[in-house]
Amino acid sequence: MREKPPSHPFPTYMRSPTIIAVAAAALSPLLALAPLGPGTAASAAASAAAPNDAAGVVYPVTSFMDWAQNPMSDFTNRQLGQYALNQELADAQSAVLHQFPAELGQGLVGPAAAEAFSEQMAANLIHLRPQVAGVDMTDQANPAFMPDFNHDGVFGDPGDDVAMQGHSTANGYFLFPCLSDSGVTTYETTNGTCAAPGTPGATFKDGLAQQESIVNSRGLTLAATLWLPAAALRPGCPAAGADPTACVPTPGSVSHASRSRGHLRRLPTVVIAEGIASAQDSYFWLAMTLARTGDIVLTYDPAGQSGSEGSVADLFTPSVPSCTFGGACRDLEDVMRWMVGDPITPVLNLSTTTPLVAASGPTPPSAAISNPAYQPAGANVMNPVAGEIDRSKLAVMGHSMGALSLLNYLWFQGHGSTGVDGKPLPPLATGIALSGAAATTAVVPIQFQTSDDDGSPTLIGPGVAGVALGVSGDGIGYANMKPLYDQLRTTGPGASALSMMVLEGGVHTDFIDTPYVPRTSWALAVSAHYAIAWLGCFLKGQYWSCLNAVKAVPHLSSSFASEVAPPGGPLPHASHCITVPTTASLNDSPSQLLNAEQGHPAYSCQP
Repeated sequence: MREKPPSHPFPTYMRSPTIIAVAAAALSPLLALAPLGPGTAASAAASAAAPNDAAGVVYPVTSFMDWAQNPMSDFTNRQLGQYALNQELADAQSAVLHQFPAELGQGLVGPAAAEAFSEQMAANLIHLRPQVAGVDMTDQANPAFMPDFNHDGVFGDPGDDVAMQGHSTANGYFLFPCLSDSGVTTYETTNGTCAAPGTPGATFKDGLAQQESIVNSRGLTLAATLWLPAAALRPGCPAAGADPTACVPTPGSVSHASRSRGHLRRLPTVVIAEGIASAQDSYFWLAMTLARTGDIVLTYDPAGQSGSEGSVADLFTPSVPSCTFGGACRDLEDVMRWMVGDPITPVLNLSTTTPLVAASGPTPPSAAISNPAYQPAGANVMNPVAGEIDRSKLAVMGHSMGALSLLNYLWFQGHGSTGVDGKPLPPLATGIALSGAAATTAVVPIQFQTSDDDGSPTLIGPGVAGVALGVSGDGIGYANMKPLYDQLRTTGPGASALSMMVLEGGVHTDFIDTPYVPRTSWALAVSAHYAIAWLGCFLKGQYWSCLNAVKAVPHLSSSFASEVAPPGGPLPHASHCITVPTTASLNDSPSQLLNAEQGHPAYSCQP
């Protein structure tokens, strides 16, 4: 388990100036740290492991297919294939029978009924991920990261996906995953070890997943899921038995954390913003992993895709300054307000300059539009754990479109701390951008993560020579993220800590758990290791987390440098190598590829 603290708090390799600077910045934010001078060597900034061939000539080609490891493994997994088939069939049967009982039982009576049925089906199909009877039929959940939503005591059976898709208020216990570089997932036991399900004598720790509905400022309902560690549940929970309903918090209820040591102890909170054409369950691995560390976590679908209302257009409109996905950027602002219990104000209809939703009106203008005020005035239900959240310890992790939404949020936070609607934003303490670069401000620490061949937001098509072979995406991949990292550390705006982590051999889908999609076997484990370390450092002030955030582990890129820019002092801030590249990559520019093949890989950080 990567996230355990080191056995000795101050071994020699952890005393480097870079590590101490980042750790001190987290533990003593008022301390003015001078930037490290040129030539300062960090003993933790180790070179990535050299490839088997000494010259590294063959490595760019052999490593290029690392991202095929996950689909190759999944396609040979008979059990996963049977699960996938059963899930799709069960989803389809349940959804159609649930949504159209009269039509299927009695037939469509008259042309008006047939027309209404057709219109409803057409509305489902203009989702970015088309739906049938309200269910995303393209969604393939990963059984290794699925709560027991149907309360049968089995984690990850097809019935769990049916319960998740068919009910907006489903809940279920989930296990805390132990990720590995091999791709094998085990789960944390009650004695702190990790074991496979069914291990004789093993009992497992668990948390609680609770589905929620959030009405955004445009009156569209977003599908969301809260991921709660034991500290956020009612006393005596998790309880014995598969049905967790009695443990689900309600607004104002008292949790373990609230009772801790006789005074209120609120919890750090992380919101996960998903990528385009994704679904919440693609990030369940991350939510469960972060909840394991004691964080409250939320996943959600932005308007226009997967389980949320809206069409494809709602991902892009209304427009937001410096944001490609205007609707998704607005949704992140709304979700953060809902998380902490702040009001969500209806936006204006840009074509008529009248409210989409009357702030105090009892009836929305159409069946698809709801009032975002909290009940009883509107349709929103208050976040049941809003009172458990430490507002000074908020973070967002975003992937692809979600990364652009995060960076846009920080752009507004750095320009007056109000959102696109002019209303105050709950301030983030830190953020992590997975494969995305856009205009932003480094007013809080930011970690960037990408992969060797990250270049396209499509499921296939890695980057070659910095150009996506698939459909290109704004701000995707190292070729776009490295310039943003350098801009922020040299000219700003903002002067907080930054890091740039590059995973070995992967592509744009390295950060999702969807079966059969391209991903290296180690991507989830390495990404989670650095995310947990960064959040532990800047949300929780953990010294060992600050150390782990800047220490090299296996399966960082050997072709691109991973680096860190500690805060402190005026800009520019020096960047220090966590790894030094030793090989070429097919994603290098032609000149960089030639130089790397001759033994001179490009990097700009200080070794």
